[in-house]
Amino acid sequence: MKKFLIVLLSGILTLSVTAQTLTITFNGTNNSTNRNRGYQVVLDGTSYYSNSNTNPNTNTNVSNDIVLTNQQLGSHTIAVYRLRNNNSTYNNGTNTATNGNAIYSNTFQLRQGYDMNIAVNGNGQVTFSEKRVRNRANRGYNQQNMPPMADATFNQLLQTVRSKWLQSAKITAERDAFLNTTNYFTTEQVRQLLLLISSEPNRLALAKLAYPRVVDAANFTQLYSVFNSVASRNDLDTFIRNNPNNNGSYNNNGGYNNNNNNNSYRTPMADYQYNQLLQTVNSQYNQSGKYTTISGAFNNSANYFSTSQIRQLLSVINAENDRLALAKQSYLRVSDPANFTSLYDLLYNQASRNDLNNYVVQNGGNTSYNNTQYNTRIPMPDYQFTQLLQKAGNHLLPWDKVRDVREAFNNSANYFSTSQIRQLLSVVSSENDKLELAKLAWNRVTDPGYFTQLFDLFSSQANRDDLNAYIQAHPF
Repeated sequence: MKKFLIVLLSGILTLSVTAQTLTITFNGTNNSTNRNRGYQVVLDGTSYYSNSNTNPNTNTNVSNDIVLTNQQLGSHTIAVYRLRNNNSTYNNGTNTATNGNAIYSNTFQLRQGYDMNIAVNGNGQVTFSEKRVRNRANRGYNQQNMPPMADATFNQLLQTVRSKWLQSAKITAERDAFLNTTNYFTTEQVRQLLLLISSEPNRLALAKLAYPRVVDAANFTQLYSVFNSVASRNDLDTFIRNNPNNNGSYNNNGGYNNNNNNNSYRTPMADYQYNQLLQTVNSQYNQSGKYTTISGAFNNSANYFSTSQIRQLLSVINAENDRLALAKQSYLRVSDPANFTSLYDLLYNQASRNDLNNYVVQNGGNTSYNNTQYNTRIPMPDYQFTQLLQKAGNHLLPWDKVRDVREAFNNSANYFSTSQIRQLLSVVSSENDKLELAKLAWNRVTDPGYFTQLFDLFSSQANRDDLNAYIQAHPF
């Protein structure tokens, strides 16, 4: 009996550290202005709907949250479909037919110690945000400060605001709540209240009122996603910087700004939209046309790009000076600036890399770029790498693919960027072979600071641990 209890307790403890909460939020997908914008999310093969019958007021609600607890750590797949018929409700958790082609698809990682929120907006954009999981008993709030409004009290407040017919009445009710000095709120509670307000200027005014009453100020920048206007985000960020919140741990040097120090609100261009742009670029007959099209995309303040998307666009430009100019433009539009230095391998001239690095630093970037690293190791040129990748990928037999990749990594004349290594490992199906090749690749990588980004290629935690142990045992 004692042994059984020990095993049971061990299982419970294991579950608590290996499973996280994942929330799917549908923002503005079923309000009066988006009648035909219902969405289906297929997460790891299971469907969830914006107009789900678990939410009976889907025709009027602006936001609908689906909370999935005890989600396993590691890689997950997601695809989002726009529903053709938005007049019906659907059952969540059933594997029903999908509607045409996905308007968004991706894989993502659930990390230990972080919950994930996936927001599907009325315009089809999909955003991801992580929230660190602290001690659930105290919810991570500073015990020297007032606790946030209890769930039951908050739900009553939320229901009271929802019951108001007029927007002006909703605004008044929320304003009174935020001005009440006995009330404190979590960022998530503030978000739910703000989403009941349709006017962006009123949302902004209420957000400013709420900020002094929020207990987890470090998370307050997550609210930037409720504003469509960059001007509103800038306005709120300026307010936060000028009005420190002593109830939380918000760092006034770490909030949103134009220098990319915080980019949680920046959603890279949707895949279908990006593919259209890339097709337009590739359809240009000459290099000047390609350059102009890319430059125009980077100059558009409504566009944001992942580092991977920027890499593909820069790769179609032949002249190094043009690549450098576009890379500088793209830095102000990148959604993941921490990965931006992985683009330096697109510049073959050391002076160009130094120039780009100086530009990044001057525009607020904190980079670990190392001149010595790039002086001694230059990744394989694109044309040569493309030939290698095609040769390995064209083999029918898996061991022939492994042989070609192994020979490339064993060749002391070859060096590879992390991005190139990822592409080569992706043609190998066996996880054990991938692990062996990844260890070989560690000795040939030009940007070792990004090598851990390859861990998501392994579904087995044991293999990730093995690779990590190898890296630690063989310092660069």
